[in-house]
Parts: sequence; C-alpha cells; structure tokens
Amino acid sequence: MKSHQSFCDKFEFPFPLLVDEERRVAQTYGTLKENGRSIQRKVVIVDKESTVRNVKQGRPPDHQLLDIISGF
Repeated sequence: MKSHQSFCDKFEFPFPLLVDEERRVAQTYGTLKENGRSIQRKVVIVDKESTVRNVKQGRPPDHQLLDIISGF
C-alpha cells in the first residue's frame, strides 16, 4: 500500500489506487499473466451502473479512451 501511495503522490492523483494483494480483482478482469502473480496492464472502463464498457490492452492513447467515455 505504501508504494501505491508514493505513486499517487508522485503523479498527484486525487484518488486512491486499488491494493489487490490477493489478486482477486486482477483475476476477475483477466489481467493476470500465466504465472498467476504478474499483472498485465489493461485499461478497463466501467460505467456508473458497474457495466464493463471497454477493455484495452496496454496503455491506449487518451483520445481513444475519451471517445469511449464520451459515448456514455
């Protein structure tokens, strides 16, 4: 959790990051690598009704994400 807070502080995020020590959320969203420990970067967009609207591998360009969000 300390490393997460340091990361938030470094980039001045106005929100907390999820600490997923048991890897449950990672498993739910399909981001665990085959070794079951490492996490593969994905951007998951979830709407207000908790519906997953889009999943992108890696770090997609901001304009792609904004296009998706603006369609809500």
